[in-house]
Amino acid sequence: MKKATILFTFLAFVLVVAGSLFAGAPDSAVLTAKNGNITFPHKAHAETMKIACATCHHGLKEGAMPDKKCNDCHGVDAKALKAQDAFHKTCQGCHKTENEKNAKKAPVKCMECHKK
Repeated sequence: MKKATILFTFLAFVLVVAGSLFAGAPDSAVLTAKNGNITFPHKAHAETMKIACATCHHGLKEGAMPDKKCNDCHGVDAKALKAQDAFHKTCQGCHKTENEKNAKKAPVKCMECHKK
């Protein structure tokens, strides 16, 4: 009986861990901002465009789940950029580069991302 309980507990743990690893990126993430929230198409960036998780979730090993929110450091830690500056630098920088390289129409103007 004891062996069966241990085996069942171990299998349940493996299934939970495997499920979280293979769940994939969420469809979208909403980033709150004073001048309008941003609905970020997370799955499209992660799976369709194949952008590595660590591009935005710096310090994160590929496939790992983030355990912190951006605002845990950005805007709190003096060494980290404010969240707004970090997003603008990362997102707009990438969008501008992609638009120039591939004649794409990734948003770069404020209200193209910020929606009231």
